Amino acid sequence: MNTLRDKIKNHKNDMPYFVAFFCVTVLTHLCIREYMGDAPTFFNKILEQYSLFDAIAMRYQTWTSRIIIEIPLYWFSYDLRVQAWAIVDILMFVILLLSLMKLTHYKHNKLVIFLILLYPMIEMASAGWIATTINYLWPLALGCASFVLLDKLYHNEKVNILSVIFFMICELFSTNFETFSVYYFVILTFVTVVMFLEHKHTLKSIVIIGIQYLISIGNIYLALSCPGNWIRSNAEITKWMIDFPTLTTVDKIILGIEDTAVNLIQSNLLFLVFALLIFVIGLKKKLSVTKIVAASVPLVSVLLITLLSSFTDTYFASYKLMFQKMININPMNFNSPLPYITFIFFMLIMTIAIVALFDYGKDLKSSILMVLVFSVGFATRVVMGFSPTLYASLLRTFIFFDFSIVFCIVKLIDDNKDLFINEYKCERYISAFGLVLIFFYSLNSILTISSLY
Repeated sequence: MNTLRDKIKNHKNDMPYFVAFFCVTVLTHLCIREYMGDAPTFFNKILEQYSLFDAIAMRYQTWTSRIIIEIPLYWFSYDLRVQAWAIVDILMFVILLLSLMKLTHYKHNKLVIFLILLYPMIEMASAGWIATTINYLWPLALGCASFVLLDKLYHNEKVNILSVIFFMICELFSTNFETFSVYYFVILTFVTVVMFLEHKHTLKSIVIIGIQYLISIGNIYLALSCPGNWIRSNAEITKWMIDFPTLTTVDKIILGIEDTAVNLIQSNLLFLVFALLIFVIGLKKKLSVTKIVAASVPLVSVLLITLLSSFTDTYFASYKLMFQKMININPMNFNSPLPYITFIFFMLIMTIAIVALFDYGKDLKSSILMVLVFSVGFATRVVMGFSPTLYASLLRTFIFFDFSIVFCIVKLIDDNKDLFINEYKCERYISAFGLVLIFFYSLNSILTISSLY
């Protein structure tokens, strides 16, 4: 209790922002009506024919390896328990906020709140609110919570048995999502190696990390060995992408990269903030002209397709051709330069982002961590190129990458805080602008959500 009281006292200036975050989250959920998607009807029918255990076994054999994630999905879908789901979903947002604050060591709480509120909540309606949030938002929130245990072990903080059990349950649930199990494995390995190099391992940390490896590897194996995943893929080929079997592995990688980059550049506010930050830090560091120009490429690429769209239409009409639906290189278009230019351009932007993260870190360890988080987050979306539902899944599949960007933004600012130490007046103006932006953005989001049927 004293620890909680001390934390509240230490961050009392942030309390209005916490309250605003909570109010926006609650108001958003009050406007949600589960009229979208067929999950409730579908799962109700299943539970009319099977027990919960038999239903999970059937789904594992015929459709999905997400057997842990689907347990709450059955419960909340049965008789359409929207109110109960909304309460738990709000709790997940709180867990996500608190986890990101802890992972960034409570240094930039206002910024974390601002960035979370920038996430387009409307994407969680794309397959029905209950189904989409449980499958995407909840693994994200609980996954971030499970990373907190790694942070505690690295900093040799006290953890009791109950908190360890809680974090393990969080990992068990979150890594049941196929791509996040790999994500977690990569970050877990990085932390393990760093702790080994810095001689921070103890018997307790070795045991806990060993269990974490078992959970993440177990879920990776579950996903790879699940017969339902392969059956679902074949069924979705017929429904969503008939020509999918004709694609080579290279085709799928290119498809994933290009579709990810297109959506990232033309419709992702978080990437816009990230691109702006890369450019501003480059200016503050007084880099060479060549490096400043390179750092400006991600930002300019976004502006040309968004705010400067009219200018682009007039003077760079061909630029927008790169953002049309991707066409794989084939015997009909292999002699056209556009597919090659498009791929090279998108890879250039991602490379510049990764190089900037490596260059802007305060030390090698911090730089590698940011590069890993960004790269693995990017990979969680690129891997959708191996799924025939690449286009059908819409933007909800960006969620792990979106919050990888959130972490990188906060880490970049923290690692380069000395560059902004004399910008107090400027910071006040930016904060005021941010509050106005968040107010209208949240209001627009709430109005949009309330209009859905």
